[in-house]
Amino acid sequence: INWNIAFHLFLSGSFTYYLLKYHCIGRFGATIGGIIYTFSAPQIMHIYAGHKIAMASMPWTPLMILFLERFMKEGEGKYGIFLSFTVATQLLAGYPQYLFYSLIMVSFQCVVSLIWLRMDGADWNKIWTKGLAFAGFIFLGLALVAVQILPTAEMTKYSTRENLSYEWVSIFSFPPENLLTLLIPDFFGDMLKVPYWGKNYLWEMTAYVGIMPLLLAGIAVFYVRSRAVSFFAGLAIVSIILAM
Repeated sequence: INWNIAFHLFLSGSFTYYLLKYHCIGRFGATIGGIIYTFSAPQIMHIYAGHKIAMASMPWTPLMILFLERFMKEGEGKYGIFLSFTVATQLLAGYPQYLFYSLIMVSFQCVVSLIWLRMDGADWNKIWTKGLAFAGFIFLGLALVAVQILPTAEMTKYSTRENLSYEWVSIFSFPPENLLTLLIPDFFGDMLKVPYWGKNYLWEMTAYVGIMPLLLAGIAVFYVRSRAVSFFAGLAIVSIILAM
């Protein structure tokens, strides 16, 4: 179990590193970015909770971003195929919620990329072709793991979660007040010296990534004019809204 956790943390850092390198970030900056993602609270806190399958799902998200971006920019079908296999791998990690979040994310990324292609003068035929190809790659990824999806869907009929109400599952929405954990990770307690007194569970409701990463992100938003910064800033806003 320990090796499994360490391996997937290593994958998180490595995939983030290669994503940042693709965006022309230097080796040092890409390394820092990989460390930030690897040791952010949403990953590390799940070790305590024993959510090994959640940690096994997280590394594949930056890899999806990378493959989709390379397909959109370079047009090589192999990156779409790599995206399909990444989708399949994330589902096989055993935590389908994270794949659901990732598919929302890459769909947002696809729409933004198509808008930029149109702004750069691409004709509508190219736009439609790339959009349909994206949908096809996602379908292929899900088809690759149909052997897992179909029996699981059948088994949910006998699960205690089959009849859960929306009101029950929505109580795990991210509380707005917990955005304080971006700056003060133990504001609601740390479960060691101070019992957690916030909503739900600390490992699900803390957003801490470090003070310096927030400062660096702010500097990028205000001083770096690039599409990558605009995309990730927009993705951050969309993610926070959906989480709440």
